[in-house]
Amino acid sequence: AKSWMINYKQHLPEGVELMAVCQGKDMGELITTYQTLVDLGYTHIAFNHSSIAYQKEYEGLDHLKATMYGRMEFIRRLVASNTIRKSHYHHLLGCSLPQEFMSYKDWTFVKSVDTSNPILVGAEGQRYTDSGLTWKPKEKLEHYFEKDLSGQIENITFNVQQFRKFIK
Repeated sequence: AKSWMINYKQHLPEGVELMAVCQGKDMGELITTYQTLVDLGYTHIAFNHSSIAYQKEYEGLDHLKATMYGRMEFIRRLVASNTIRKSHYHHLLGCSLPQEFMSYKDWTFVKSVDTSNPILVGAEGQRYTDSGLTWKPKEKLEHYFEKDLSGQIENITFNVQQFRKFIK
């Protein structure tokens, strides 16, 4: 991250920002990484959905719940310690369980999310419930690139609309 900020930032076109992803083996390292990125001058920071730190924090839970609760806890700790920079752009990378995003409604510093989850669930012929899911599709998006999903358009559309309700 430091190398990119030093060597490439000045070469970016106007309006283009570097984004860095917080990484760490435990919550302490994640928080330190976040502060380091801020200190380096990053104003666009992403939080991934599958850090091993989340697994360590919630060892007794299944993988999907641990990653969901782990990211929520990481961000909660940033807020509680006043470490979070609310004026910065924060992005959520991926999705373990879609109901996680209901937790971020009041945190306006979370500006964006990217996930194929609503599409993948719909492609498997399934729909979100009002409370989300307890499972995650095994297939990745590229599995469906050459598939005819016309029979799943209603499920996909339903899930995208339900996901939008989760984040609003």
